[in-house]
Amino acid sequence: LTRRADGTVVHEPETYEDRLILGMLHSKTRLADAVAGRDAARAAGLYAEAIRGHAEIARDPRVRVNRGMALHLLDRADEARMEFEAALALEPPVDVRTMAHFYLGEACFERKRPDEARRHYAEALRLGAAPPPVLDRCRARLEGK
Repeated sequence: LTRRADGTVVHEPETYEDRLILGMLHSKTRLADAVAGRDAARAAGLYAEAIRGHAEIARDPRVRVNRGMALHLLDRADEARMEFEAALALEPPVDVRTMAHFYLGEACFERKRPDEARRHYAEALRLGAAPPPVLDRCRARLEGK
């Protein structure tokens, strides 16, 4: 058992346990990826279970962004924002950073924080590693549409 800085006590699995546990938790994230478009609530819950289940999953920026997107679809903007910020703190690859900034822009836009939203949209465009419709949406938001 290990005590974290926040006082919580966690079980640190043995190497063989890691292999088993991580495999099961990764299957949850893959299932969440598959159902996210049609059942955002289920996806958000599966991502949360996986994140709580192992520190390695919690440090995966793609999982954090994907959970943030599911929360965004559920209009849980504050929780979504925390996931996107957590993903960015993990110094993710450029495609993940782009999507995190895009969705942070959306969250700020919906919260009537236009200056902050513009900064995130501009950063997503600068990074440029997103599907064309996402980048088009960034441009439109920056143009006030």
